[in-house]
Amino acid sequence: MSWKPSIGVLFLSILAFSRPAAAEGQQVAATQPPTQTEDHQSFFLDDAPRADHEPIFLARGQSGLRSDLALRLGLWGVDTDGNLLKIGEYQGLQSSAFFDVDGLCTDGQRTADLTITGTEDEDTAFHMYWYGSYLTADVDYRRFPHRLDHDPLTAFLDTPDSPQFAGEDLNAGKDYAIRVQEFDSSFKGQVTENIQWRLNVWGMHKKGHRQANALNHNCSGRQCHLLSQAQNIDWMTMEIEPVIEVKYGPVSAEYSRTMRSFEQSDEPVTRSYNGFPVEFIDPTQQFTYAYVPENFTQIDRLKIRGDITCNTHAYAVLFAGDTKNRDRLTHRDFDGYDLRLVDDSIDGLQLVGTYKQFNEDNQLPPTFPEDDDYPEGSKPSEEVRHPVDREWTKAGIKGRWRPCESGFDVSRGLAFGAGYEYRQIDRQFATYPLPNIDAEFTQPTTISNLMHVETSMRWSNCLDTYIRYKMLNTDNPLLGVREADASIDDPDLEFPSPPDLTALNSNQPEHRDFIELGGTWTPAYNFMLSAYLGVDLKTNHSAAVDFDEDNYPIVLTAWYAPTCRLSFAGGAAYYTNWIDQDITFGNRNGPEPQDTQPVDYRGRAQVYNLGTTYLWTDRLTLTGGVEWVRGSNTFFVPSPENADWTELPTFSDVIVETTRLSFGVDYCYREGITCYVRYNYYDWRDRAGTNESGTANMVLGGITALF
Repeated sequence: MSWKPSIGVLFLSILAFSRPAAAEGQQVAATQPPTQTEDHQSFFLDDAPRADHEPIFLARGQSGLRSDLALRLGLWGVDTDGNLLKIGEYQGLQSSAFFDVDGLCTDGQRTADLTITGTEDEDTAFHMYWYGSYLTADVDYRRFPHRLDHDPLTAFLDTPDSPQFAGEDLNAGKDYAIRVQEFDSSFKGQVTENIQWRLNVWGMHKKGHRQANALNHNCSGRQCHLLSQAQNIDWMTMEIEPVIEVKYGPVSAEYSRTMRSFEQSDEPVTRSYNGFPVEFIDPTQQFTYAYVPENFTQIDRLKIRGDITCNTHAYAVLFAGDTKNRDRLTHRDFDGYDLRLVDDSIDGLQLVGTYKQFNEDNQLPPTFPEDDDYPEGSKPSEEVRHPVDREWTKAGIKGRWRPCESGFDVSRGLAFGAGYEYRQIDRQFATYPLPNIDAEFTQPTTISNLMHVETSMRWSNCLDTYIRYKMLNTDNPLLGVREADASIDDPDLEFPSPPDLTALNSNQPEHRDFIELGGTWTPAYNFMLSAYLGVDLKTNHSAAVDFDEDNYPIVLTAWYAPTCRLSFAGGAAYYTNWIDQDITFGNRNGPEPQDTQPVDYRGRAQVYNLGTTYLWTDRLTLTGGVEWVRGSNTFFVPSPENADWTELPTFSDVIVETTRLSFGVDYCYREGITCYVRYNYYDWRDRAGTNESGTANMVLGGITALF
């Protein structure tokens, strides 16, 4: 069964569903004229011409229908220069029409709120909110483009003098793009006073071209062959979740079942393998790659809430599910529970205790159909290991205390918070061979202790501040294992990490300190200032890993209205990421051992924006804004002893500056009709020289009418 028509069918069914309500009201009005003995219905009309605002009573059969509609029409004129990839990553860049319909309709018992927007030819959005006595519906739909980068694979393909490397890019110089459609809806209604039902429906359809890369899976000393080509993909994901909730006194229970299906109709892409082993060097034999398996996920959840006492509440969430790989006929089973106890029996103090358990079990594929195409000693079934099974356990307690909740005005704003959480991850099937040293490595159990403290103070109606501190200590964080590693001096050293074993590394810290400072200041009714400062320090100096990572986010925002006609809003942010880590580099030019060298990484981003609105006259409004962003990712590699890797940073050098300018004019021609003009300028400037710079100038003119 194909899910592709489901979004359209469901959309049409919703529209059809909304029609009987209006028809039903018309039928009642036609067949049941008002009489003196009938009950009366009433509702309030805000703009009715009356002085004392008394409600208007309508006899059954009278029309209580109220509707408001806003219609906006316009035309985009677009001019571009340079590369379109970044400036049009999520938008179309063709001159096109613009429209927006926003309507609200009610008869006093049922209300429909509808919005349809066509930003340009490739971007459309739809939203409908329906409220009735027995049904509430919230429906969203959107379609938009997504342009994708083309990786030139320069680091691999630019080796004409090396006999070990060979590469083919069948789509050189071309970019990729996909079209995305997303549907999200929620329906709910009341069965009885104590029983409620809900239905959540979500879907996403992606269709277009992506880059499909494949490397010879067995690179011997002869040759490694990399192939890159375009692949036409067609992915459909649909999720349906029915929910039933029952309430009885202080106890409520909710059962839900999530059913998610992924289907694809991708174009098959093939390649040959011309490396090791010798029996498998027939370049005419083609094998399929870049295959995305279809799967089906189902999750059963049970949520229970109950009041133990007036001040003590218990919550429990239990779930179980699995994901079935329809291609390999395998299951990923998972289950767990989340228990919470909340107590606020002491004035000003709330305590929350939690205990969580999550288990994940995987399995090997029962069959390998492609085994028949491979010679003995290199069949896929002989290379696949059992997937890792995991068991997560978390237990903790946290609290928030207001010591002066009933004190003076200033002291009532003081609050303290603190908490502790214990985390543990157990793994099975996590043993990896290290053939070059004739040994094995097993991932040990990871244990973490997380502690946090915080305090906040509302000094007055104009000023509030906060400070938070978190500390995380982890024993045996997850390590990455590279089996094809050079030998070490002493293979009998104990694991997990002899000092010179280069097969292990990680980006997970053993220790982390995280500090947050912030506050909001409003000294006057027309001025507001907020600030945030973060300090995030991560370290891992174990025998297998050596790195320091520092992050310092800074954010400042402000709003100021010097007059009732003029207002400004702006912000500035500065983000930094500094990493110093020892990385092991291989040697592609000979049998010399690998080198471990310190790598220096620097990531920075600066963001500045300012927006303003000015009511020049009662009919004319001006708006404007500017945003400038600069981001860079660079790293430095010293020259190793046995190979030259200093050119490596040039393959991922990122230095980008973007500028956005906007200006708008709205003129009220007369009541209910407004003319508008918008101008947007977007410049994406590539300072690293990868030829992705581009500029777009966009002008929109149109009219807005209210009915």
